[in-house]
Amino acid sequence: MPFFQVDDHLHANRKVRALTGRMLAGDDRGLAALGVWTLAGSTSQDVGTDGLVSLQSLMSLIFDRSAALELAHLLVDAGLWHAPGHDCDRCEPVPAVDPVSGIEQPCWRYHDWWAMKYDRAAVVRETRAKRGELQNPDVVNAVWLRDCVDPLDPKLKNQADCRYCGRRVKRYDRSSKDENAKPTLDHVDPTKARGVRNLVVACGGCNRTKGRRTPSDADMTLRAAPRALTPAQEAAAAAESLPSTPLAAEPSPAPSASHTGRQEQPAGGREHSSKHSSEHSSKQPPIVSSGVRAGTPAGTRPGQGQGQGEGPGEGPASGSPAPPRSGRRRRRGRGGRQDRPRPAQTLDAGPAPEPPPAPGRYGSPWHGYRGPRDPMGDETHCPTHNLPEPCRKCQTGSDAR
Repeated sequence: MPFFQVDDHLHANRKVRALTGRMLAGDDRGLAALGVWTLAGSTSQDVGTDGLVSLQSLMSLIFDRSAALELAHLLVDAGLWHAPGHDCDRCEPVPAVDPVSGIEQPCWRYHDWWAMKYDRAAVVRETRAKRGELQNPDVVNAVWLRDCVDPLDPKLKNQADCRYCGRRVKRYDRSSKDENAKPTLDHVDPTKARGVRNLVVACGGCNRTKGRRTPSDADMTLRAAPRALTPAQEAAAAAESLPSTPLAAEPSPAPSASHTGRQEQPAGGREHSSKHSSEHSSKQPPIVSSGVRAGTPAGTRPGQGQGQGEGPGEGPASGSPAPPRSGRRRRRGRGGRQDRPRPAQTLDAGPAPEPPPAPGRYGSPWHGYRGPRDPMGDETHCPTHNLPEPCRKCQTGSDAR
């Protein structure tokens, strides 16, 4: 959270001493001006005006117009504030309009506001919005539903290929010693909070390498979304995106009229267990969204290679219910990955499929939970420093490259 800081040497500052020295002459307006200076700085950080103070904000603190103008003039005379038309080359000009209400009124600006290393209010708001996305279970589930290997498989729906390098990662991987293999969610454009269209599943190595850069700046390529969407889903995703954003990306192609199917598996395979211990164990946190098949989009799925045993064949048309899954495990082998043309560089991660219908719940989803403290947002945090990804401490080395 941003804060308005008061330096330990504030009492020794010559401008402050000039205000406090008025007490020797029985004038206590200097101390009142310092109180206004402190409260107005806190208000500016809270509201996000970047060190700009208006008469309206001052009156909300001391409820007296004449006193607000008098104390503001004292701060200007002491050099702690700037009035309109100042000649300080280190500070920005003072506008004549309140940045919050848009009403023309007297305004003042803090001297050397940026020398105190405050972040811009727009950057703070964007950072809060991005962090809120990573801690929103609905957004996290939607990204995994779009980027997972197979939303119909109880195991593969929690596995995804990194959208940058293609490395297979597991959503609930907590035991891997390789930090590069752990799953993370990455903002394709690190300066924007645009929801699912700007979030992808990425391995820890690619997330740290990319850092706070776009894929083109990091010399990386964003791979296409693993599955196409129906026209209705495409229209819904387009309606959610902001038309004024500079990152209005190209929409994903609608599902083609071709069909897909599954090859028949040879007899003698192992029995396929539908239990997913990491989701249904009483020691795991509750999953907010359900993985039922009713709302899962059907469409053309590219061959996965990697021994998934999938290939072209006859199957249901796009939009029809998926065929029942065989009770036998597919044979693992070294399948050939289909050659696909390299997609054009884009900053659009692709819209999310429509989430499957989830059962209604009363109150918090954590009601009655007695397992270890492991909230869903932790999967987007650095396992080493427990900070939101991309971790600012892990980025120290990568940003220097």
